[in-house]
Amino acid sequence: MVHTSHGEVHQLDIVIDGVPIQTLTGREGATILSGFWLRGGRSPLDVFRGRAVDDLAGPGRVPLLVCQECADPECGVLTAALQVDAGEVTWSDFRWVTGYDDDIVLDELPSAMRFDRKSDERELDHAEISLAALPREVRRPPRRWWSWR
Repeated sequence: MVHTSHGEVHQLDIVIDGVPIQTLTGREGATILSGFWLRGGRSPLDVFRGRAVDDLAGPGRVPLLVCQECADPECGVLTAALQVDAGEVTWSDFRWVTGYDDDIVLDELPSAMRFDRKSDERELDHAEISLAALPREVRRPPRRWWSWR
């Protein structure tokens, strides 16, 4: 995972074999590994470890990307089914979910991505330290979104 900044949002990018998930999917978006998502005090890394459920993805799934402008799930959330076993972590069934249309299955990604569990845990431990150092920015929608102001 790599620290990047998109305007006001500081985040850790999800990088697989040296390629950011945004490039792999061809979709722009912010990861949930940002100061914005840490405001509630809960670590999104618990979701990646299979220890917590995230409202954006639902049980058994992990959110990978959200709208980088507003983080509104109706703009779309890239999710993957998550399986955590003793020796392996698997992401599969990649879908772009909006909540109001049918999910879009992302055929451009492999059917499954498998990671060594020990290596994955080391990466997540390192990400935990990096996340703790990120600013806890509070994003407010631009005024143009609020026509009554």
